[in-house]
Amino acid sequence: MSQSPEMPTQTLLEIRHFIDSSIASENRNINFEDISARIEGFEHEAKEQQLEALILLGYFLKKDAKKTFKLLGEYRAICVESGKQAYFDSFMARCEEMVYPRSLTVHGYSRTINTDNSELLTKGILAVVEAMDKIG
Repeated sequence: MSQSPEMPTQTLLEIRHFIDSSIASENRNINFEDISARIEGFEHEAKEQQLEALILLGYFLKKDAKKTFKLLGEYRAICVESGKQAYFDSFMARCEEMVYPRSLTVHGYSRTINTDNSELLTKGILAVVEAMDKIG
């Protein structure tokens, strides 16, 4: 097990580097509430950097799904408005990779339904609907 890096307190960029190094080393032994509060304390820093750090932290630790989902929507809007859709898509792919086979929803980090075989999925749904129709 790798040693936990020291949590920085000076800048938002240092905290972001700390989160990135924790992700790279898969060190989940970090305090979500403390780090979130520190990030939110940089309210006068660049909003995009703050949102990215909070979203990465939420995804990595699979914490506070409702808030992370909301922040993701804010960040998406900022990126689309500023012409950074491709960057956002790349960022989103990184986040999704961290929680796979789960996916972030407003309700939590839920397992996704495999839709590779849509014919099989459709047959299953129809069978459930038919069974429910029979019982009223």
